[in-house]
Amino acid sequence: MYCQAPPAVAPFTPWLCQAWLCQVSTIEVSIEFFLAGNLNNFARNAGVRIMISGSPDFILPGLGVDPAPEFQELETPEGELHLRFYVPSGNEFALPATGIREVLSPSPDRMTPIPNVSSLLLGTLNMRGRVIWVADLGQFLGDQTPLNTDRPEIPIVAVEDQDTILGLAVDRIVGMDWLDVEQLHSQNNAPDGMIPFLRGEWMLGAPAQKVLRLLDQVKILRSARWAA
Repeated sequence: MYCQAPPAVAPFTPWLCQAWLCQVSTIEVSIEFFLAGNLNNFARNAGVRIMISGSPDFILPGLGVDPAPEFQELETPEGELHLRFYVPSGNEFALPATGIREVLSPSPDRMTPIPNVSSLLLGTLNMRGRVIWVADLGQFLGDQTPLNTDRPEIPIVAVEDQDTILGLAVDRIVGMDWLDVEQLHSQNNAPDGMIPFLRGEWMLGAPAQKVLRLLDQVKILRSARWAA
């Protein structure tokens, strides 16, 4: 299975391949970069066209093959690629894909607690040979309920700016989505402690009742709140 691909954003395991993504309609992907069952979501969310070659007996589960034409082209999405996720309070947020280094799901025992640091920091994690800090994003944004770490895996979004990388532990990953930043509204009802780290919010659904807030990963990384 293959397509053609340009460079783009950092790897998002396990949803995306080890390559950069961008807003294009064609992406080159090797089958070994996907976990079973995630290819359809990737194709739908990334707006790619997929060509399947090789044995006609090899078909991924749930992925139909139309023999004519040889490949099917999906509509090019509008907006920019973002990662959506929830924190323990139930609030949903998004981060731009261009600011994300990697998405991880380590077991809690892979993190090393460090004494005498901010209570927002859960510890350190070895990410492909580099040790990074992992923080409770929800509490950083003002959540009163700490992240539940008594679970098999903890979703972590590793964001970066220049040479700085920080792992943001969240409650649940939703997935990748194309969102139009031109449709952002000012944050009307966000808590005061959250506002400095927001770029705006989308009102989703009809009627517009669901709020999806866009975070600024650079402001989060550079915040003096970590030293408090």
